[in-house]
Order: sequence, then structure tokens, then C-alpha cells
Amino acid sequence: MPGLHCHGGDEGGGVTALIHSINEALAAGLVPVIHGDAGLYGSSAGILSEDTLVKIITMHKNINANQVLFLTDVAGVHTKDPNLFDDASLTRRIDIDPKPGNVMSNISASGSSHEHDVTGGFVTKLGSASKVALAGIDAMIAKCSS
Repeated sequence: MPGLHCHGGDEGGGVTALIHSINEALAAGLVPVIHGDAGLYGSSAGILSEDTLVKIITMHKNINANQVLFLTDVAGVHTKDPNLFDDASLTRRIDIDPKPGNVMSNISASGSSHEHDVTGGFVTKLGSASKVALAGIDAMIAKCSS
């Protein structure tokens, strides 16, 4: 039924209306695009990165997504930051330990090397992608504009 769905509240960690809207978009054949934003968290403000938000959404019991694409500023996942290290090599597959969800591949992930990025950098992206994959949803990491 058409209507306005209001986001927030405590039900489902405050994401139930968002999940409903995403599922409606998917059912209509659309591709939802999620981005982070600044927000109020109780009495303080903070940044919610899109990587963290996607992890929260895909962990919801009612989500109907079967794949997620994480975007970055480099072409794929490398053993090191290819913007800083010439010997960085592309990684085609990332193995994840199913119990703790730790990345087992030879990847050196760190916070962002960009001064303006306050969302946690590649380490947050890789951690969120691993949790999504462990939930049974295909997770891909690609360069924006690729």
C-alpha cells in the first residue's frame, strides 16, 4: 500500500521502516543506493558511514537483498593501499574466518588516507563487507565509476 514510511524509533534498532522501503524498491526492480550522513545520537552528533549502515541493513531479519556493492576510490581490494605503495597487488578473493568474522587474506587494511574522510576508511569497509558475506549475501568491492 502506498504511503509515507517514517524512519526511527526502537523497533528493529530503528531501521524497520528503512528495511521496508528498501524491500519495496528491490521488489520494483530498482537498485537502492545507500549513503552515510551526519546525525544526532542521543545528546551528541556523529557520522554514520554507508559501510556501517549497509552492514546494519543486511543484518536485519527482513531484508530481501542478495548482493551488496561497496564502492571505493581504488580498483578492487589490494594487499596494501595502491595509492601509497607501488608493490600493492590486487586480491581477487578474500577468505573470512566464519566464527569471529576476521579477514584471513593477506590484506593490510587501515583507516582512510584522505584527510576529509571520517567514516573509518578501508578497514571499516572491509569489516562491513565481511559481515555481509557471512550473512549469506554476496559482497563486492569495486571502484566508484568502474
